[in-house]
Amino acid sequence: MRLDDNEALTSAVRHADATLAVHILDPRDLLPRRPRSEGGLGVPKLGPPRAKFMLEGLNELRRQLQELGRASGAQALAPAGPPGPSTGPAGAARAEAELSSECGGLVVRYGRTEQVLPRLLGQVLEAHPELRHVSLHYHMEPLLEPEQGTGAGAAEDREAAVQRTVTAWATKQGVGCSVHPHWDKTLYHPDDLPYGLYGTGKAAGGSGGGGGGKTGQQRAKQQQERQERHFTQPANRDAQRYRTLPPVMTDFRRTTQSACDVRACLPPPAMLPLPPGPWRQAAAAAATAGGASAAEAVAPAMDSLWGEIPGSVTALYEAAGPEAVAALARLQELVGLDYSRLYPGNPAATATDGTAATATGGTAAAAAAAASDPRSAFPFRAGSGEALRRLRYYVWGSADYDPEAGALALPEGQQQLQQPLASLPSLLYFTNTRAQAVGVDSSTKLSPFCALGCITPRRIYQEVEAVRVAAKAAAVPCSVGAEAGGGGGGGAAHLLPAPAECDWLAMHLCIRDFWTYTVLKEGLATLDERGIVGQPVSWRRDPEVLARWCSGRTGLPFVDANMRELAATGWMSNRGRQNVASLLAKDLQQDWRWGAELFECLLLDSDVAVNYCNWNYFAGVGNDPRNRRFKTVTQGMQYDEDAVLAATWLPELAHLPPRLRHAPWSNDLLPAEQELAAAATAASAAFSAGATAHNAGAGMPTVGLGGEVPGPMGAAAAAFGVVLGRDYPLPIVDPVEQTGTLPAEEKARKAAKARGKVKL
Repeated sequence: MRLDDNEALTSAVRHADATLAVHILDPRDLLPRRPRSEGGLGVPKLGPPRAKFMLEGLNELRRQLQELGRASGAQALAPAGPPGPSTGPAGAARAEAELSSECGGLVVRYGRTEQVLPRLLGQVLEAHPELRHVSLHYHMEPLLEPEQGTGAGAAEDREAAVQRTVTAWATKQGVGCSVHPHWDKTLYHPDDLPYGLYGTGKAAGGSGGGGGGKTGQQRAKQQQERQERHFTQPANRDAQRYRTLPPVMTDFRRTTQSACDVRACLPPPAMLPLPPGPWRQAAAAAATAGGASAAEAVAPAMDSLWGEIPGSVTALYEAAGPEAVAALARLQELVGLDYSRLYPGNPAATATDGTAATATGGTAAAAAAAASDPRSAFPFRAGSGEALRRLRYYVWGSADYDPEAGALALPEGQQQLQQPLASLPSLLYFTNTRAQAVGVDSSTKLSPFCALGCITPRRIYQEVEAVRVAAKAAAVPCSVGAEAGGGGGGGAAHLLPAPAECDWLAMHLCIRDFWTYTVLKEGLATLDERGIVGQPVSWRRDPEVLARWCSGRTGLPFVDANMRELAATGWMSNRGRQNVASLLAKDLQQDWRWGAELFECLLLDSDVAVNYCNWNYFAGVGNDPRNRRFKTVTQGMQYDEDAVLAATWLPELAHLPPRLRHAPWSNDLLPAEQELAAAATAASAAFSAGATAHNAGAGMPTVGLGGEVPGPMGAAAAAFGVVLGRDYPLPIVDPVEQTGTLPAEEKARKAAKARGKVKL
């Protein structure tokens, strides 16, 4: 989904006379990972929020390829000299370049990948009889999953099936064929990992940057040699290669970061070789005829070659067939939402009045549906341009900041940035905000772009390192504390993140690598209910419990708000993911694969390795040496103190004070809350009878928090007119067990205990 740092594209451009960029919408991605008949959740692997995001990315990629194709065509065909008239060879060349742009730049097909590619190559061969060799370039996946192949009923992974059918087609047609897999999934390349250090407890000297004591020039030369070699030698995915990989994330991170260098990013191609097809012949005919009309006449014929990007999410599922439609219906039933009005935004299309439109034709209704939910913490469109803008906004403070153009200068003897920054970069606060459960800028929000392929971990790392260098070179404050003092440098607008903040972000990229390499090591065990450790667990499978968890009706506000946010937007904070996973697997003891399948379906940043390894981790069948269980109520209080998430996603609790939004089952009212409740509708009598009966029938406790006098749950909320069991569900588990001690309270308790031991 990008031109930048794209090894497959770079290699193809280097070695081919003509290129064709292809994206295949495989219907198997819209089917369940496990159907309900096999105990699965029955929802599509690719859910509506991520499908919308993907279609947006395809529209943006096609636009970028069109622009590159237009520039390449004009450069290759236009004669030297100033622009000439619209007729003659110069006009024909320009018409050809414009036509190649209009024709698409990106081929989009629908169907099984191993069946579609040979048919597409047949179309290309028919149009270009001179074709003598085909090179297939693609990016590898870390987990190879057997699928029902197109051969004699054999199960094979998708990559193997594609290689087999494309090679067979080439052999039959007498055309040469070569296959070139490339790797782009991780920050550190598999060929560069310090396999010899893993398991020894040793790490290379230094605090990052690695290289084993080599000079910068030596490391750069080694990087370039490895990168060039990898253009012809794919990364080795053999599990035996990764057998020494540390099972604990911290060990992997420390060793890898100290011993490894990150390879340099590849620049986007300056020119894209165009397919020497009908439009070139048309351009020649137009030149002979003295005009571009002949070139324009072939446009309709080219439509069948390029294909259309679906204009709606619903159309995508309908094209995949009844199984996909049924899987979508199952998802909608579980989460209680209707996804039929989801449309991908298409910035390349405009309505007749000039306003932004969509790929569906520019209607106002479609444009509204294409917009993100105003409550969303991820209000971004897909695409590499948007990804880079988000990255630069987060680390520099300005989405339009160019590190190369904004070099450091020395006005009046003090180093400052030439380009003023629009705001303080959010990376300044990363250490403090990364665990927060709410907010657009609480985290980078780059993971969906990474998962879709709009940006690479290397590009993120390179930008962060540029910030580190700039902060070190500039005489400007590098901390939030300096901002509060308002002193130094060029003022608050020129603050740059401290090295520690850069280290935290780089560490998270390395953690992402750990999950990917764990999948390479463990393979399909990460998908098994026994997990990586092979631990047999008697999981429960209660459809009602599952439905309450999926739809955000567990009666635990922090969990419910996170689940409803996920279903509506495809986003959930990392803190939210940890808590909802802990509740499902540890407290409710439900099959953790149900949760993993729902996350895979809905998350915008869904990645098989990251998703399933994390679920292994929090279900207690992965590589978590602590086997943690989260206190979801206390976690909400700690990471969303004002209960903003609950106020946003749980309208039934929105008018409650923050404390009661966290714990609506409480029975006591604080003095300030009593004043607020005085104006609210009291429903104590109805609540007392209804909720008590409901609690007893459900086997739920009738006590509040903190050892309060036994009685009906939620008397405090009832004073505001919110009745548990009527307006909001009763807790699915005892909320006392979901409540711990806040860090501040624990600190005060320890201090008081210490004071009590002091002898006066």
